[in-house]
Amino acid sequence: MVVGAGIVGAHIALELVRRGERVVLLDAGEPGHGCSFGNAGWLTPCFAMPLPAPGVFRQALRWCLDPASPLRVPPGLAFTQAPWLLRFALAATPARFEAGTRALTQLSLLSLQLYERFAHELAAAGDPGFGFTRAGLLMACETREGLNAAHEELRLAALQGVRGEALDAAALRAREPALRGPLEGGVYFPDEAHVQPLAAVHAAVREFVRLGGRLRTHERLTGFDTHAGAITHARTDREQLAARHAVGHVVLATGTWTRELGRAFGVRAPILGGKGYSMMAPALQPPLRSPVMLLERKVAVTPYTDTTRIAGTLELVAHDDGVSPRRVQAIIAAARRALPLPESAPLTPAWHGLRPCTPDGMPIIGRAPGFANLTLAAGHQMLGLQSAPGTAQLAADLVLGTKPVVDPAPFRADRF
Repeated sequence: MVVGAGIVGAHIALELVRRGERVVLLDAGEPGHGCSFGNAGWLTPCFAMPLPAPGVFRQALRWCLDPASPLRVPPGLAFTQAPWLLRFALAATPARFEAGTRALTQLSLLSLQLYERFAHELAAAGDPGFGFTRAGLLMACETREGLNAAHEELRLAALQGVRGEALDAAALRAREPALRGPLEGGVYFPDEAHVQPLAAVHAAVREFVRLGGRLRTHERLTGFDTHAGAITHARTDREQLAARHAVGHVVLATGTWTRELGRAFGVRAPILGGKGYSMMAPALQPPLRSPVMLLERKVAVTPYTDTTRIAGTLELVAHDDGVSPRRVQAIIAAARRALPLPESAPLTPAWHGLRPCTPDGMPIIGRAPGFANLTLAAGHQMLGLQSAPGTAQLAADLVLGTKPVVDPAPFRADRF
């Protein structure tokens, strides 16, 4: 049983059924309608870096009183989540950041290859696919400080084998004529890709079902029955009855919910929500040639055929699922300052979701301590979409006891 039909859970279920396993994919709602629904849709190994980078905690402290800042740690969180924040601060060292970047880039590069292969397989079968497009990724900078930060990202990506090139202001405008306003320059990564995020979940679920997997939606996991350190049955709330499912192995791919579920089962998964927002606008005129990161405001803009997705900000929260109008307006203002987005352009209401963030910025992928047949796959911060197929291969290897496709040590579940 794989619990959670977001992008990570859908790909784990698909990978297991491809390997000949009998798999049930369980979700409390509809597939892909959690955090996978409204993200920017990027498959960008150039951004495969842990959130606790050197200096980021000091920057967050400077921004903590600005409710519209790109990264915000609300002051009250210091009292309610002090152990998490302490772990975050201790993880923000150059050595740990570089090691984490290596592991995350490897997982992201593998996933990019698997996405491209999957897209070709679906196209050959006449499936509509999920909008896989390799148009690169452009970082646009308004200030010298921002450009220096972009050049550092370029350096770090190059160390991991990710191609990129520095652009001065003239070259930046030539590559992306839609950009406007003050520009110092930027960086272009030519090999990155983007997709329609919800369509990516649905494509994986369709293939899972086609291969014989069983999908159960609107059914919430409520508990486990165990014997001798192993899960024997999973209990759910289907039809308000004590529905019980005999299971050989359980994979929790439940995003921010993993913390509460784990606590109920005696498993530590220190995951906070990284709240972000997105909205859809009409296609820009002139249209964007590739996705763009407006670096100083950390706003992501993704072009599709008829629409443009605008997404951004990260606010660490424990349980707050409300919408901050100031943060939404800051995203829109940044997009209008840098792109031809008219004041009259209709925007969809702001969607918001909670990206699952661990204190060391690394996902939890591994066997849960104390259980012989429970594996966790959660805590991917902003990298769930771009690392899902690689995560699925690693998780399937760990479940089935085969040689791991990547080194599992950086992701092990017992590190907390």
